[in-house]
Amino acid sequence: MRAWGRRLGLMLGLGGAATAAAAENRTAGKPASSAAAAPPLSGRAVAPPPAPATLLQDHAGAVQKGVDAGGPRLGAQDWDPAPLQALLDAKLQEEIKLSEDLLRLEKGCEATVPVRFRLADNVWELSKRASFRANDDRLDAAQRAAAAAEQAQLQQRALVIYGEMVAACPGTEEQPKILFSYGRALREAGREAEATRQFKRIVAGRKRNVYVAQAHFMLGEMLFAQKKSLRPALRAYQLAAQPRSLSYGFALYKQAWCYINLGQWGRAREALR
Repeated sequence: MRAWGRRLGLMLGLGGAATAAAAENRTAGKPASSAAAAPPLSGRAVAPPPAPATLLQDHAGAVQKGVDAGGPRLGAQDWDPAPLQALLDAKLQEEIKLSEDLLRLEKGCEATVPVRFRLADNVWELSKRASFRANDDRLDAAQRAAAAAEQAQLQQRALVIYGEMVAACPGTEEQPKILFSYGRALREAGREAEATRQFKRIVAGRKRNVYVAQAHFMLGEMLFAQKKSLRPALRAYQLAAQPRSLSYGFALYKQAWCYINLGQWGRAREALR
């Protein structure tokens, strides 16, 4: 396509030169036909460029020739995600071990909180990956059962790390983020009463931060799921709808659903505007 573009540019340039020469001749009183033709490049006539469709056909033909000649092909093994999944698991395990090694060398909160938080997050990520295997229909029953047991073990391990960090380092600047991740993990593990306590600790704190609105939203989600707590859920979503928060748009959306369930259709429509 670049060669075609260069040829087209050259033709346009030569055509422009011929037009300018014709205009100059008309000004001098000479007929346009007497204008000298622009000389061909390097003494050769310039062939018209091939049409784009022809170039595409030529390219397709070249690709087909490469395939027919035994070029690269994708086989079933290239679509198998298992090797990549195994590599990701190995990398997570490697980072987990590194975090554990670092924590053996340092005990203070200021230095260890970022490492502990990363450790808990990575262990939780491993538990979610085990959950995917536990629900993978391509695996047999024994493999799925083993994955489910691994998921439960990793979940518990991550929750212990989060809990120990919250208890050992209560005054750190990272506390709201830790509490939010801890509460979200507790909720995913089905321990909603404990999760509620963590989210309430965030909103009760004196410091304003990005996790306050998100904590209100999570409280609203748990209340909304109870059906009979629609008005408290609505209040939580209203508190979560801070314009600069990550939960702003979804909090408005869930407010509308609260109004719908309360039979207040006009307010639901207003919330969605």
